[in-house]
Amino acid sequence: MLANAPKEKNQVIVLIARKVGWLDARELVESKGGLQSNRLYDRYLVETEEWKDIRSLYPAWAREVLVYPEKDGQFRKGTDVVDASRDGIGRKWILPASCIPEQAIGVKGVALFVDPDCVEINSRKVAILSRPKSIVVLAPFIQANAWGKMDERTRVPLAVLQDPDGQNNRYLWRVSGAGVRPLVRGWYDVWFTGRLLFAVLRHDYSFGAAGVAQAEPIKAVNQETLSALLRDAKSDIIELSKTMGQEKFRRLHRLIRRLEPEA
Repeated sequence: MLANAPKEKNQVIVLIARKVGWLDARELVESKGGLQSNRLYDRYLVETEEWKDIRSLYPAWAREVLVYPEKDGQFRKGTDVVDASRDGIGRKWILPASCIPEQAIGVKGVALFVDPDCVEINSRKVAILSRPKSIVVLAPFIQANAWGKMDERTRVPLAVLQDPDGQNNRYLWRVSGAGVRPLVRGWYDVWFTGRLLFAVLRHDYSFGAAGVAQAEPIKAVNQETLSALLRDAKSDIIELSKTMGQEKFRRLHRLIRRLEPEA
C-alpha cells in the first residue's frame, strides 16, 4: 500500500472543480490517478505553499479510510467494524472482520489506516475491503480530539509526545464511537497550515475531489541556452509588470535572479 510513497514527491494534484461525497469522488477521479493520498496532501499542505494555488479544493477527500473502535475500545475477532453513524441514505459503513490484521485484535489504543483495494456497495451497506497485510496498524491511537506526533508512514497523528517545534505535529478529529471514516484534509482556509485531519465527518458530505498525476520532468539545459532564456525572460518581465500585482512581480523577479548562472 505504501510502496509508492517515494513516488509521491514527483506527483502533482489534478484538480476537479466539484464538491461531492467520498464515493462519488472516487468515481469522479478514477481515470485521473484515483483520489490522492493523505501523504500527498500532507506534502502540499505542510511542506510547501502549493495548497494556495488550489485553495478552492479544500476541504477535500483523501483516498484512505481511518478505521477505529469506540473510545477506549478494541477490535474483536470475528466482528465487523461498523461505523457509529449511517450515511445520508441509511447505509452502514463497515470494515469486514476478515480484513482486520491479527495483531490489531484485542488490543486497546489501535486504529487502522486503510487504502481500499475495492469498495462494495449495496442498498444496506458500504464495505471497505483491503488485504490485512496492506493495512497499517496505528498505535498508540488518539482516543479524543487532540494533537499528536504524526506517524511518518501515514501522516496520521498518534497519542505520543509532540515535537517542540511543531513540525511533525498533527491534530486529529474523531468520533467517540466506532469509525469507518474517509480522511478529510484542509478546513477554513487551512487552519494551522494544514495540520488538521478529520476522521469525523459524514461520508456523503460534499468536499473537494482531486486526482494525481506524475509531474513532467524538467529537462536539463546548458548554461548558454539558460542564459539566453533568462535574457528573454527579463525583457518579458517589464511588460508583465504592467498587468500583474507587485507581489507576483517580485516573486517572478526573484526566481529569475536565482536561476541566473554565476559570473
